Amino acid sequence: MDPSISLAAQICCSSVSDMPQELARHLFETGAFLIFTDVPEGTEFGIDYKSWHVGPKFSGLKMIPPGVHFIFFSVKTAPRIGFFHYFKEKEIVVRKWDHLKEDMLTEPTTAEEVSFSDFLIFFLRWPILEQLGAAMPVMVEDWGKLRGPAENGLRGADASVTRIRANLKNIDNRLGAYPYETYRSWFALSNYIKEKSIMRLKPEDERGSITGQAELVTLESEVEARGVRRRLTFTCLFLLKLLRCEQNLGMSTSRVDREHPTRFRFADENGLPIMRIKQGFKIRFTPLESPLVSDSHVVEIGFDRSAQLDKIIATFDGDSDEVLAEIQFAFVCFLMGQVYESFEQWKRLIHLLCSCSKALTTYSNLYMALLPVIHFQLKECPKDFFVDIVSRDNFLTTVLSRLFANIEDSESADASLKEKSEKFKNFLTKRFRWNFDNPEE
Repeated sequence: MDPSISLAAQICCSSVSDMPQELARHLFETGAFLIFTDVPEGTEFGIDYKSWHVGPKFSGLKMIPPGVHFIFFSVKTAPRIGFFHYFKEKEIVVRKWDHLKEDMLTEPTTAEEVSFSDFLIFFLRWPILEQLGAAMPVMVEDWGKLRGPAENGLRGADASVTRIRANLKNIDNRLGAYPYETYRSWFALSNYIKEKSIMRLKPEDERGSITGQAELVTLESEVEARGVRRRLTFTCLFLLKLLRCEQNLGMSTSRVDREHPTRFRFADENGLPIMRIKQGFKIRFTPLESPLVSDSHVVEIGFDRSAQLDKIIATFDGDSDEVLAEIQFAFVCFLMGQVYESFEQWKRLIHLLCSCSKALTTYSNLYMALLPVIHFQLKECPKDFFVDIVSRDNFLTTVLSRLFANIEDSESADASLKEKSEKFKNFLTKRFRWNFDNPEE
């Protein structure tokens, strides 16, 4: 574990206002910053396990401990929008509020971001649709002349970051302090999520935005877009997507006019259009079969899914911790991000791990870590949280009963795993009054 993360985990017993001044100064100098400008007063803004409604002077957060964090916000009754970020020590992340879209804009703070933004401004001057093929070589050549040596962009980016860093103390009273009093809870919910986990799972859009109300498109639009993509080169497609020109290329099969009197549509059994999450906006969870726990016959038969778990871990280059990372990622997206599909993925992963017998020996460390992961997830929820959402189909009592039975019956399972399993079962029985000996009761 990163020493700076470990240090932060040890000092999370109180808020910043209650800390010794020397410790608070140390956190200010070594912690990360999130600069978030132009946020409307009253907007809900949160990080990890705490949220506020911002005041008129709000400009971001300071003293953020290194490691993974989940930032989220919402306006009035709008759904939350959030994103994961793995903060480095002393890192400065800059975002700006977009009043038109009521969303967060990414401010360039690196050479790559600055030069790319400049390129977009330059690119907008060109008549793309009529002269794209002829203009491309000239445009690239002119851009190279305009930009000059690569180090020019680097100097601009460094100057931007240096200017922000030099001004931090001047805007200190406009920056809220990270809520260290809740960091221990957050750390327990996210300690397996690494930077590579975020890169693997986050949506592919520019900001990796996670929201419970994702942008949807009809299935015919998705199919149509695929056809357009096959007609374009990679470079042209990339540029056209930036200008959102795909739908204006005259290739639409959903257009109805004199030359196209009919159009095709995909509909479900009720005649309603089939909707899909727009490409690039979907969380990239590991594909898994849905748990069939409502089918008592399937549960009673019970088959060992260890082979399926083997294949999944193989896709993670043998890193079984990535399974735990995805469980935590999905749980945070549901609990803080209010994304219901993440809850479904969480259930699928829990069901998979509880349906394995051979894996108890093969991945004993994974199961030793799984029990605390679930323990802290349930501990941070209100007592009636899973009663309302899960217990109506008896999901957790069913799958956890099987896990506890598998561990107890296994002759090769580690003795410490059996002991930890028994303690966890007793905790759940006391807290939720769940009967694991007779889960149907």
